[in-house]
Amino acid sequence: MQVGAVQPLCDCIGDGQAPMESRRYATLALANLSATVANHTVLLEDGCLQAVYSLANAKDAMSQYYVGCTLANLACNNANHALMVS
Repeated sequence: MQVGAVQPLCDCIGDGQAPMESRRYATLALANLSATVANHTVLLEDGCLQAVYSLANAKDAMSQYYVGCTLANLACNNANHALMVS
């Protein structure tokens, strides 16, 4: 993963003024990045959880699906569990 790639995605997702489509696809990008366990540390350090949680209650079903995919990928690593539920 390229340095600096995650923060703009997190910023986009967390921006309630950004178009929903942009937020949705930024979440999809995080879901894809989170499929690789080696990326988990960077994702969590860059605030991806807070950003993803901010979109969890979206009215858009696809956004909710991508949030679920991201969280499921992160949850496959036991080391992430405590941070995810805090």
